Amino acid sequence: MSNNRPMSRISKKPTSSYDIPTSCVINPHNNKRYSFIKYLGKGKSKCYSVKDDNGNFYACKIMKKSSMNAKDVQNFTSEINIHCTLSHENIVKFIDAFEDSRCYYIVTELCDNGSLINFINGKNKELSLSEQQMKNIIKQIVNAILYMHNNNIVHRDIKPHNVFLDNNMNVKIGDFGLSKRLESIDNVMIEICGTPNYISPEILSHKEYTYKTDMWSLGCTIYYILLKIAPFETHNISNTYIRIRGCLYHPIDTNIDPDAESLIFSLLMLNPTERPSLHEILNNNYLLSINC
Repeated sequence: MSNNRPMSRISKKPTSSYDIPTSCVINPHNNKRYSFIKYLGKGKSKCYSVKDDNGNFYACKIMKKSSMNAKDVQNFTSEINIHCTLSHENIVKFIDAFEDSRCYYIVTELCDNGSLINFINGKNKELSLSEQQMKNIIKQIVNAILYMHNNNIVHRDIKPHNVFLDNNMNVKIGDFGLSKRLESIDNVMIEICGTPNYISPEILSHKEYTYKTDMWSLGCTIYYILLKIAPFETHNISNTYIRIRGCLYHPIDTNIDPDAESLIFSLLMLNPTERPSLHEILNNNYLLSINC
């Protein structure tokens, strides 16, 4: 697949499949207007592509106040406070944040190729990732996490769903709703959070944990990039948790590069202290073999 061929998800007209809350929304603090273009997807929030009056396209994440509890509001506020301080080529650029009587809004850079999970699972086989593209994507994810950790921020929800691709196939990490800013990157945390297929065993076991939880989720994400399945996924979440606690991931295909398999193995260690540092990951033979 050529990196010079953008695959834009922007539409000139709103889709009829999803109701757009209004034709536009205005930030009451700076009177900047964002017109809704297209529904992009949802998790706890909904996301739309929007356009400002200068013709610039962005992504807009919307949370309805009526559907939020106190913890949701706290996470959303924390997401804004953390995201607005980040500036890195592999992190989704923060643009704006505001609220009105009904909703909270976060406006960010729009990644034309969408989430990594959707790109990998796309129906168009011509758009499948090459080996070199996979290596580049993994390296860029590592660089983004390294930047966050250098700024005492633990993401706590690294997964293919939160990795986005721009029109040049550059990685952009997003969704900082579960992220935590620490006084020191070595500080411990106790909150239970994460996504079932990517959550670390120490969080799952209600233990204190550190930034090394991101290393586990990174290992799960690399596994998905290479094998198109989450390493511990089952049809039953209880069984998935059993597999995570025992580090019983699905066997790795024999066609996978041995250096990639070694990298995954090193990250999916039950003892967090045995997981490699980000600098060690960048010096892994698998990533050092990228063709420049």
